[in-house]
Amino acid sequence: MAQVQKIIDTLVKGVGANHPDVARALTVLARCQKNRGMHHEAEESLKRALEIWEAAGEQPSQSEIGKINDALSQLADLYAEQNQNDKAIPLYERVLARQEATYGADHPKVAATLSSLGEAFLQLEKYPEAEQFYQRALSIDEGKLGPDHQSVLVSVLHLSTICVLTNRYDEAMVFMERGMKICDGLGEGPNIAKVRHQFEQLQAMAISQTKSSADA
Repeated sequence: MAQVQKIIDTLVKGVGANHPDVARALTVLARCQKNRGMHHEAEESLKRALEIWEAAGEQPSQSEIGKINDALSQLADLYAEQNQNDKAIPLYERVLARQEATYGADHPKVAATLSSLGEAFLQLEKYPEAEQFYQRALSIDEGKLGPDHQSVLVSVLHLSTICVLTNRYDEAMVFMERGMKICDGLGEGPNIAKVRHQFEQLQAMAISQTKSSADA
């Protein structure tokens, strides 16, 4: 991290504190700070980087647009990981609008941001909004990556969760059965094993709740 700060200091002396090269270096510094648990410092670095880009007053290149989007996503992720989803959502929405304008509405990067929005709304227990974003992400990933891709699996898992939380157990079981089949096809890596366990927990919850409703 000290080396990155040294690079930033050198850039500031050479090209000025408001040069886009400084903004790019600040995003690298923010990653280092976040990895060390320095969340406030990472937030300030990302905000400063975005201020530099926004003040540039010129149309950024395609590469620069991607870097700005990454910085916005980094800041949104930082807030989301600290359960500040009300702060994360507007940033994800900005990224989404920028990505759709740059790549089109059915690009995998768009799907990834839709999934992040779904997660933020899910954490806020705003299930209809979360479901809408996950459904859109699922549709894009199915079309672009195939029906058995790991990104599809993630959306299926979250849609299963939402269905269970909203007492739609039949729909949940359909998603869960699909998810387990995708897991079977992806093998037995640690991430897949974790997702499989989550599906098993959801299935047990759905079966228990269905039985309780039938006995009532």
